[in-house]
Amino acid sequence: LEVGGGGEGGGGPAGVLAALRAVRQGPQAAAGAVHPLRRDARRLPPRVPPQPPGAVKAVGAASPELHAVVRAPAPGSEHLVVMALHALLDGAATPAPPELAAAAQELFEAKGEARVMLPLIPSLPKEEVRSLLPALCALPPQPFKAALARAAGGKAPPLQPAELLVALHTLGDGTPLKQVIAACNACFAARDIYTPEAVGSALQQLAALDPLPITFMRTMIQATSAAPKLKGFVVELLGGLVARQVWRMDPKLWDGFLRCAMATMPAAATVLLQLPAAQLEDALGRHQDLRAKLTAAADQTPGLREQA
Repeated sequence: LEVGGGGEGGGGPAGVLAALRAVRQGPQAAAGAVHPLRRDARRLPPRVPPQPPGAVKAVGAASPELHAVVRAPAPGSEHLVVMALHALLDGAATPAPPELAAAAQELFEAKGEARVMLPLIPSLPKEEVRSLLPALCALPPQPFKAALARAAGGKAPPLQPAELLVALHTLGDGTPLKQVIAACNACFAARDIYTPEAVGSALQQLAALDPLPITFMRTMIQATSAAPKLKGFVVELLGGLVARQVWRMDPKLWDGFLRCAMATMPAAATVLLQLPAAQLEDALGRHQDLRAKLTAAADQTPGLREQA
């Protein structure tokens, strides 16, 4: 996409504003605007042209006319607003003006289109980013990946990586479990953001919650695979869950506890042998190979054989 020439009849700020005025009237009017903007047939409805980023930047994020378009674009033109916001804000040295953020928020609340908020995430307070998480989790994988990079990546993100991962676990029943799991998977896939230190910090915060999030044990197991150096720390957290009588919690947490212990054997043998007899018997019944693993761990660990 290129920057057009100046003047109302060509490219540049005046031409972009003319196109934006037409966008407010509807897609057909936009197609006849004096500043034709290049079309991407894969994403845009027929006859609706996209914005040229350089010219949109020349209009500026502080433009009241731009705010009016962002606040209330014509039906079918929301994608054009998203493109303009990306052109203005991606890589910007300064936060988005409050008036622009408020206009985008109004559009988001009216249309429920979370993509419009993606370019603004680095400019938002952390509580506002938290409030967006349910809508962001509903996005397809690629837009969510972009949201993750803006919310927890970079030098001064609104949320620290551990904060974001904890927040995903505590979204509540309003967010489908499938979406929460997909969002957590995306976090673990972002290795540049979710270092072992960040994941460990998140696990420590999650383990202190009461009640434990239903997805906590799944994340513990995932952490041992994504960051093997955390296995010892995970075993420590398992020991804390024994002290909290994890078997009295949600049955899914108890099942996840045992699966996590199996994934961290032989180190978790000392934790499993702290279980009351009834719970250890239950564990042996659920996992047929656990007895052999406990015996092998006892043979390898001085002082453990007598306990076993």
